[in-house]
Formats: sequence, structure tokens, C-alpha cells
Amino acid sequence: MRDGSEDLAGAPQDALRHLHRLTGPQRRAKRRGDALLLYGVSLIVAFWLVPYLVDAGRTAGTEADGGLWVNDRTAWLLEALPGVLPAALALALYGAARTALWRGPVRLPGEVVSWLLPTPVDRRRLLLPYWWAALARVAVATLLAGAAAGFLLRAMVPGGGAAWAPAVAAGAWGGLLTGLLAVAAGTLVERYEGAVARHGRWLFRTAAALVAVLGLAAAAGAGLLWSGPWGWAVAPLAAALGLGGAAWWPLAVLAGSAGTGWLLLVAHRAAGAIPAAALRTRTAAGSLLAASVLTGNLRQARAVVRDTGRPPARPPRLRLPFPRRPALLIPWRDATGLLRAPGRLVTAALWAALAVLLAHAGWPLAALIAGYPAAGALTEPARLDSDDTRRAGQLPYAPGTLALWHGALPVLLLAPALAAGGALLAVAAPALVGAALVSSYRGQVPPHVMIGVETPAGNTGPFQTALWYARGPLVTLALLAPVQGIPLWAALPWTLAVAAGTAGWVRRTVRYAIS
Repeated sequence: MRDGSEDLAGAPQDALRHLHRLTGPQRRAKRRGDALLLYGVSLIVAFWLVPYLVDAGRTAGTEADGGLWVNDRTAWLLEALPGVLPAALALALYGAARTALWRGPVRLPGEVVSWLLPTPVDRRRLLLPYWWAALARVAVATLLAGAAAGFLLRAMVPGGGAAWAPAVAAGAWGGLLTGLLAVAAGTLVERYEGAVARHGRWLFRTAAALVAVLGLAAAAGAGLLWSGPWGWAVAPLAAALGLGGAAWWPLAVLAGSAGTGWLLLVAHRAAGAIPAAALRTRTAAGSLLAASVLTGNLRQARAVVRDTGRPPARPPRLRLPFPRRPALLIPWRDATGLLRAPGRLVTAALWAALAVLLAHAGWPLAALIAGYPAAGALTEPARLDSDDTRRAGQLPYAPGTLALWHGALPVLLLAPALAAGGALLAVAAPALVGAALVSSYRGQVPPHVMIGVETPAGNTGPFQTALWYARGPLVTLALLAPVQGIPLWAALPWTLAVAAGTAGWVRRTVRYAIS
């Protein structure tokens, strides 16, 4: 006698097949849209990249030293390639794992998350098609990118000593290997979201430290072809180009293929068991990110990328004593916030170090440009107050005064850091911090800026939007540029005047954002 359990067990799968039939028109429409997008991308690539490829194929091996493809810069690139390219691929894999915290290879449409995910359907049958589609997209894109890179690098070999086919094939294989590893790593991050939430902080810090070590080794001229999968992907290309250190490249091919195949098998099993919470989080993050970009709210888009899937912050081990004077409240608050996000301090230190190096190299304007990101990293507490006005609602300061108080600590930290690059660079710190505060309190893009004006050259909306977002650093750097490289006594009055002007601009920007 049938008790109905067989019918109940098959009902979800029947529903899945029925929904597959019902959504056929939507899938076909999506494929047409994807085909149109691919056509547009192909036109752009054909317009910008193909002429360079044709020129490279026509002139390679016959071009004199000092031409477009064979010169001192390309010779340096080929010499450094066994170290630089593996470090770059390791950075790409690290970025893929970080991106999986909020995006992930397996992303379901909103309707699937709302209607199908809570039902007792076979999770593997539901998720694996999306995983295979993501794998195919990444594999094709990275294979083509690797082939193009191999083609261009072959054109840089003096005298045409390397054959075309091996270089293109090796580049394609390296790109494919990197893409498959990126998808596998992203899948594992998405599958084990709970473990990443518990241990992701030290895992990602360890990975970042490894990438940094590889970068330093590459900068020192060391070869990294045998440092890991990122090096194995480059070894065949290095051998095809006749570079040193790649004599055992077949071993790298075997190791890379075996390791990537095993990791893909693990990722394939993991893809069918991704938790529903992880899928919901990434679908919601993708929808919010798309809405933020379409409305021009890049601040919110940045917050989505930064905060989704991020491990919870731990209280800092170093606690600053509460200030006894009211005037020190905002600097103490900002310092506490930076201690809770030490990555901001590290970012500011790196940009400041780059600014100092550029100043000593005789590039004062480039040093000034590098100083702005350092100021932006230190003014993150101001951005947080701008995003959520309730944070500072109980503070006894007017909004404009509060914004200027947010610049006190960044100036105190940035000016001494830039002083190693010269007194003029240090004096520019208040103006750079003022420009960063203008960006912190800019708010959302006004609709009339995004709409733009129709001209014979096209709509001005995108250009106006870009200028609106970058107006703080653009104006400040343009005003500071004329006095770079002149004596301090002559540049000091103008630099201080620019700093005072940015302070007034900050107040006006805050009033406009509030109104």
C-alpha cells in the first residue's frame, strides 16, 4: 500500500523541472542580453587591443632596439618576469578569495533565493549549474587574457628568438590555471563561511603577508617560478620566451595540472553544500551593490564590498585613556577608531612612504598625489560620521566644526610622516587632509550632475559625475602644483592659504550635504 512518501520525495524535483520550463523565456532573454554585452565588449577589445596585437605580430623580430616592442623597458620586464608575474598572480588569487566574501562564484538570482532555496529541493541540482557557469566564464576570460599576454610578451623578445605558438599556448595555460584556482578558492571561502568568520582574520592576514613577501622578493629580483601554483602557471611561459630558471617547466605543468584538478574536485563537492545563509548574503550584497552603482552612491557600494562577510572586529589590545579635556574628545575618538582598523594606519604609512620616495626621486608633484590617499585613509572616521549622522548626533559641535575636528589627528600623523620627504611636502599635509574631508562629506551625486547635457560628443553625465567625485583632490592638487619645487619661503604662504581655503570648503560641503 502506498503511503505517499514517494510522491512527497519527488515533488520538489518535479517542481524544479516545472519552474525550469516556466523560466525558459526569461533565460533566453538573459542569454540575448549577455550576447549583446559580449558583442559590445568584443567591439571594444577589437578596437583597442587588436591593432596592438597586429602591430606586434608584424614588427616582432624585425624592430630595432628602441622601438615600441623592443626597448629598455620591455627588456627590464622580460628580465623581471619570473619574479613579477608570479607575485601578480598570487595577488590575483588573494583578491579572488577576498572577493568571495561578498560575491562568490555561486550567486543565485533573488527569486531563486526567495522561492526555491527554502524548499526541500536537491541543493546540488540547484547550485551546480551556477557553479559550472561561473567556472566557464572565468576559464574563457582568463584563457584569452593569458593567450594575449603570451602573444605580446613574445613580441618583446629581441630578434624574434622565441616561437609564437609555444608562447601563446603557455600564456593561455597559465591564464586558465589561474582562473580555475581563483574559482576553486572562492568556492571554498563561500562554502566554509562559518570557519572563515571564525578564523578568516588571521588566515587573510597570513595570505596578505605571503603576497607581500612574494612582492618584496620580486622587487629584489628573485625568481618565483617554483614558489607555488602562481609560479607553476608562469614557468611554461618563461621557458617559451627563453628566460632562465624554467628548464624543468614540464614538472611545473604536471604539478599545476594535478593540484588544480584536485582542488577543483574539492570545490565541486563543496559547491553543492554552500549554506543558505551564505547564498542569501551574497545575493543581497550583489543587489545592493548594483543599486548603489546605478544611483551613483559609491560610498554605499564601497561599504558593501568592505563589510559583507567581514569577520567581526575585535576590541583593540591597546586602549587609549579617556581624555579629561573636552577639546580632545574627537581626536581621541578618531584614534580609537583607527586602532580598531589598523589596516587604515598601514595603508596611510605605505602611501606616505611612497610619497617620500617620490619626493627624494625628484618628482614633487607625484609625491603630492601619493600623499592624498594617505590622508584619505586617516580620515576614515569622518566618512563614518558622514554615512551615519546619528554617530555624532549627541556631540556638542556644529557639523562644520565637527568636520574640521576630524582633520586634527590626520594632520598630526601625516605631517611628520611626510616631513622625511621635505618641509614643503609636510606643510602640504593640512591641505591634503582638507581635500580628503571634502571627499568624506560629499554625500550623494546630485541628479542633475548624473543626467548631464547632450552634446555632439555625447552626454556629459559620466564626465560630470567623475569630476564631482574627484573635485576635492583635483582642485587642491591643482592649486598646490604650481609651488612644488620652489623654495619653502616662497611656497609657504600659498600652501597655507590653500589649506585655509580647503577648511572653508569643508564647512560649505558639510552644510550642503546636511541640507
